[in-house]
Amino acid sequence: MGVIMVKQSYSVGNFNFPNLKQAELFENIINKSKFNNKQKKVIESGIKKSLDVSIYSLKYFNVEQMKQIKLGLEEGLNVDIYASLKFDWEQMEQLRLGLQDKVDVSIYASSKISSHEMEIVRSILKNKWDISWYKPNKFGLYQLEEITRGLKNNLDPLIYANPNYSSKIIRIVIQGLENKIDLTNYAKEKFNEYQLEVILRGLKNKVDVSIYAKHEFNWKQMLEIYNGLILDLDVSSYANRQYNESYMKKIKDELFIEQYIIGNYFEKKYGKYLKS
Repeated sequence: MGVIMVKQSYSVGNFNFPNLKQAELFENIINKSKFNNKQKKVIESGIKKSLDVSIYSLKYFNVEQMKQIKLGLEEGLNVDIYASLKFDWEQMEQLRLGLQDKVDVSIYASSKISSHEMEIVRSILKNKWDISWYKPNKFGLYQLEEITRGLKNNLDPLIYANPNYSSKIIRIVIQGLENKIDLTNYAKEKFNEYQLEVILRGLKNKVDVSIYAKHEFNWKQMLEIYNGLILDLDVSSYANRQYNESYMKKIKDELFIEQYIIGNYFEKKYGKYLKS
């Protein structure tokens, strides 16, 4: 029979270490505080990788927080920035990933900023987009997502990154910029998103939006006036705030019949081209 060499190991409970020094370090740590088994496994793993486990082997860190600190140590990052009880593990993760991306995490390194907001800000920094407009906790997540869309298209955030604009307003202002239309003045006048959409539609189709871009009209009334302008109708006969949208539509439809069907609109306007 051949000689079998058994690798020497040192055990502390159910945890095994290749050398006495690591085993004694682990024993000293777990004897000072009551760690659960999952926490002990993260400490064990760190010791075996020769990490400074003293940074996270504190009983008030839960296992997920410990893991984020351990990952940062493995990556050679400055974990002191986020190794604090004030950050939950998801915030720690975003700070760790920011350090990994080599961005300025001080911009969002606040326990008052949600991990979701941190993730969006980190993405903006990673892509080197303009962040000058950003103010912590001033924007909702939906607002930030719409702003990110504008940044992706290289659109000036100072036009639409306004915490007073709803996410839908921001989206419509961005749609305008994508069509080289600046809706800033209309947004500042506090038209709601539905009114703003009808105004944008009119500007895109080059109709005189000044006829209906008024607070006296709700968006449905605006839409009936817009539809009339598109049809080249004389909307002055029903562009009246006292008429509800149903009555406006009735007048618009009558004008359409009179102008296009009874009035032979196309023949009168384009007849000379048709005859030539």
